[in-house]
This record gives sequence, structure tokens and C-alpha cells, in this order.
Amino acid sequence: MTREDPRIQKTKKAFKEAFKELFSEHDDYMEITVTELCATAGLNRRTFYLHYKQVDDVLEEVLEDISLEFFIAIKKENAINDKEKIVSIFFDLNDKNSMRKKMNSFFVYHYLKPTILKKYVEAISKGGIMEKLNSEYNALESLGFPFFYMNLCFAYHLWCQSNRTIPKEEIVKYAGAILEQIALVFEKKPNAQFNEE
Repeated sequence: MTREDPRIQKTKKAFKEAFKELFSEHDDYMEITVTELCATAGLNRRTFYLHYKQVDDVLEEVLEDISLEFFIAIKKENAINDKEKIVSIFFDLNDKNSMRKKMNSFFVYHYLKPTILKKYVEAISKGGIMEKLNSEYNALESLGFPFFYMNLCFAYHLWCQSNRTIPKEEIVKYAGAILEQIALVFEKKPNAQFNEE
């Protein structure tokens, strides 16, 4: 894998950090303009267009970084087979990152979910993230990852909308059980059924 020039990395990082800052300030990310992004990053429009065609391209790179952060955390915690741990990691990452938190807790950003999901699925199918992680975590593909991810988002969104009145441990447990069932279905195990307690 060819490494990107450090100067290009630094420039792109400045644009991505500026995007995250502006995302926090705007009600809708589509209000963010190239001019505003450049002013916040301290770079000019020519530099922007050297690396990107539009603001959405910066969003895609930010989403790729978010995806990578999630998979790195799963690997670090050795949580690939522990659905409750995956839910807990997802919740913790959202709570620590204002952009993630905003995207996954407010209904207004649900139109971003298909874009985010597309980035996750592309990253997995291309092997980009797996290649970066240099890992054996291709098993995520067999989890029916689109369902898996959407249920993570839905659980977090519901928890936030309830003003977090449900203890985190409880919602993590229930969401983990649902994800386990999704994993069983996509692994085509015959015992994939919901058990009533």
C-alpha cells in the first residue's frame, strides 16, 4: 500500500478537522460551503480543489476515518465475537466524538445513514479497512453488516431520545442480544431464533 505524502495528509487533516468543527455549528452539513471550509482550515480554495471536488468528498473521508476508528476499537478490545462489547464500543465512541454523537442521536441526520453505511460496506468489501488493520476480521462481512450497523445506530438513537433513562448496561445487553440474532441469521445457523425470557 502506497503511503500518502505527509504534506497531503496534513492538508487533508486540516480540511477534515475544519469540516468536523463546522458540522457541530450547522444544523445541516449541506450548509457548509467550500469558502467556509477553507476559512476554517486556514487554506485557500485552490488547495481545496487540488484534493477535492466538493464538500461531500471531505465528508466521505471523515466517515472513512470514523469507520476505521470503530474497527480499530473492535480489534483492540478483541470484541469481534462479543456483540455486547461491540455495542458498548459504538456507544462509547459516539459519546466521545461530538460529530458521531450528533449524527447518531438526532433524527435530522438520518439522511446521512445511507452514506455512512455505504462507506462502511465499501471499506469492508474493498478490504481497505481490513487491509489497514492488517487483520483477519473479514468475518464482519458475514455478519450482515448493513443490518448490524443500522441496528447499532437505532439502539443509540433510541437511547438518546429517551434521555438515557434506560441504564446504558441494559440497552447494551438488549442491543447485543439483537445483534447476536442478526449474526446467527447471516451465518445461516439453524438455531437463529429469538428466545422469550
